[in-house]
Amino acid sequence: MICKIPTARRLAGCATALLLAAICLTLGCEFGMEATGPECSLSPGSLVFGNVAVGSSSSLSFSIENVGTETLTGYVTEDASDFGVTSGGGTFSVAPGASHSVTVRFSPAVRGDSSCNVQLGNTRCTSIRCTGTGTGPVCDVDPTEIDFGTVPVGSFLDRTFNIRNVGEGTLTGDVSESYPHFSIVGGEGYFSLILGQTHTVTVRFEPATTGEKSGAVTTGVNCSAVSLEGVGGEGPECQVTPGELSFGNVAIGSEAFRMFEIENVGAGILSGYVSASCSVYTVTEGMGAFSLEAGEVHGVTVRFVPTSEGLATCDIAIGTEYCSDVHCSGNGYVTWK
Repeated sequence: MICKIPTARRLAGCATALLLAAICLTLGCEFGMEATGPECSLSPGSLVFGNVAVGSSSSLSFSIENVGTETLTGYVTEDASDFGVTSGGGTFSVAPGASHSVTVRFSPAVRGDSSCNVQLGNTRCTSIRCTGTGTGPVCDVDPTEIDFGTVPVGSFLDRTFNIRNVGEGTLTGDVSESYPHFSIVGGEGYFSLILGQTHTVTVRFEPATTGEKSGAVTTGVNCSAVSLEGVGGEGPECQVTPGELSFGNVAIGSEAFRMFEIENVGAGILSGYVSASCSVYTVTEGMGAFSLEAGEVHGVTVRFVPTSEGLATCDIAIGTEYCSDVHCSGNGYVTWK
């Protein structure tokens, strides 16, 4: 249209024409004009990976489609270590009506939420938002500290702790310790736990000397260590009364009995095993194992039955380093009729 001045009617017509031309340019020229240039369409507009176990991975893809009239170009990049473009990355060029596929892999290194923006290098294309959550096993150790208190030397005390998987996936580890006075008597070595499973470990404190002791049990890279504390106290003390048994003169074919007592006059537990290895001396009462707490007494009865003339001796073994063996002596003689 040609706008001619000077009439008001012609001015109004010119203004209308200019307004229509501006609208035409803004809305894509519906009045017989066609849009030109590349146009970007993304499907889907974002990638949601959901939960993925730590150490594994998941892949999703999106498509870049050119819905314009000219070639669409760009450059695919990502900005997070847990996400990576495995195919379709770098430079792309898409003809009108064609599409370009991009695959993204989510490989979480730690538990928790992660996100990423995949940039497409063209202002006509928005970035692709990627989200995912790293999941995996969670180790719960209870308790993480064990105080054994005071345990007498020569005695021991056992305590336990539990390792539990309260997360997803499989929890693995290895239970070990290398400290004197402590030992693992249950649950040592490799373990593998699925969600909700528990592994129980039993630790023994057996002080060899008096004084404060400390140590630790390691449970694996994903689990806390368990600290150990204890005090070695005064141990048991043995008192044998009498320390020797004298049977005197006993006729051959006859028998005589004597007794002695084993008493724990110290602390802790005094344990041993009473036995005799002599044919003419036998233990008739108190034979075998005994275990005495502080102040307790164990009675032993010995029988002497001489089978020949002369002196016969024997040591009754108490079976513990805390007690001396009991020496027995007797003399067999012949009676004349």
